[in-house]
Amino acid sequence: QMISQGNLTAIIRRHDLYHQAPGRSPDPNVAAERLRKEIKTDIKMRNYYPDAPESLTISYRYTDPAIAQRVVGDLVSIFEQTNVTMRRQAAAELERFHEKVAEIETQLQELAPERDMALLRSEGAGRPDNDSSTIRAQRLAAAGSMESLVDKEFMLERQIDEQKRQITEQEKL
Repeated sequence: QMISQGNLTAIIRRHDLYHQAPGRSPDPNVAAERLRKEIKTDIKMRNYYPDAPESLTISYRYTDPAIAQRVVGDLVSIFEQTNVTMRRQAAAELERFHEKVAEIETQLQELAPERDMALLRSEGAGRPDNDSSTIRAQRLAAAGSMESLVDKEFMLERQIDEQKRQITEQEKL
């Protein structure tokens, strides 16, 4: 975003860069592309896990050093604003994710007692079929329900891990 067409065009106008020859209409696309080529960025990566940027160097040369310094200052400001925005978005997404996990946990806790009561009702509903095969079938059904809940929990944990990974990647950017 730092070197997007819109941001570079605004910087060019603000600092009156790349004056055009008299009689020619200025082409903002050409000027923005020229500025994009003249901006040098160097990203230093960490040498340890997790692999992430350690530092970022932005340089720009211009005939007037004061203007060059202001242009780099504008670029850094855009970069910082983008980082703040990305952090806010990641925090909001993380908060939504935590709310969703809490909601699902609540639903699971509400379902567990209902399932237990249903099992008790089916066992003691006045059925004379209290033979061992009926009890065994009920136990297998309960075990299947438990396995299903464990599978759902595992899938939710995978979703949580994936969301955390995505947030980490967004924070790196």
